[in-house]
Amino acid sequence: MALSESEGTAPGREPAWSGDASPPDLPLRQAWRDLPELKLNVRRLAQARIVSATRQDPTHIAIDMLRTRLMDAIQKNGWKTLGITSPGARCGKTTLAINLAFSLSQQSDFRTGLLDLDLRRPAIGRLLRCEQPGDIEAYLRGYRDMAQSLVRHRHNLAIATNAVPVPGAAELLVECMHGEVIAQMRQALDLDLLIYDLPPMLLADDALAVLPGIDAMLLVAAAGETRLSEIDACERELSQHDKFAGLVLNKCRYIPNGYGYRG
Repeated sequence: MALSESEGTAPGREPAWSGDASPPDLPLRQAWRDLPELKLNVRRLAQARIVSATRQDPTHIAIDMLRTRLMDAIQKNGWKTLGITSPGARCGKTTLAINLAFSLSQQSDFRTGLLDLDLRRPAIGRLLRCEQPGDIEAYLRGYRDMAQSLVRHRHNLAIATNAVPVPGAAELLVECMHGEVIAQMRQALDLDLLIYDLPPMLLADDALAVLPGIDAMLLVAAAGETRLSEIDACERELSQHDKFAGLVLNKCRYIPNGYGYRG
């Protein structure tokens, strides 16, 4: 999969792209203006399979279809928070979370936040090649403000990255999930949806620890790798708490788009 580079790029230079275009009828709130703009690199986005940012690869259509289905559930159920997890490792949940966030940002009147709460193995900053990945623990504990901890894409997507693993991840999540920091962020940015990229359900208790504090959870499984018994175990757990938003079957060779969805 490859995204085409912008024309006129000087030889030997990586193409930079921000997509920062705020429609004239949607001026940036001051809180959004204070956030540093996220600079994206077209070639590196392609390498990381982030296809929804530039929308130059047709694979983004599958992500848009997932977005549309989720938007229907979000509006019907009044969801304000969505967790994204997987049964185990290497299912592509973080890539899916990033792509979904960028896809949502295409809706100009919808404001989305994306937090890297996979505190044991943070990956959003690495996949986006952020120049200065954030310290989400310092932010959640109130040691840093939003402008020091979040970046923005266009006028309606805010992203909090993390650079290093955090000890006591589950305890920190439980402590901060209902804390003032997240509440103040949601209010200041007037977010319609806050997406949490969470650790795999069967490898740590982090996702279960925050389950009471989120509206719904999207489960990502890898075709041909994730066992049905693992999917069933996660589905049962989420359904018991009435938090199951649906299953994304990733890495599907028989689906041209690359993603399958069952809600």
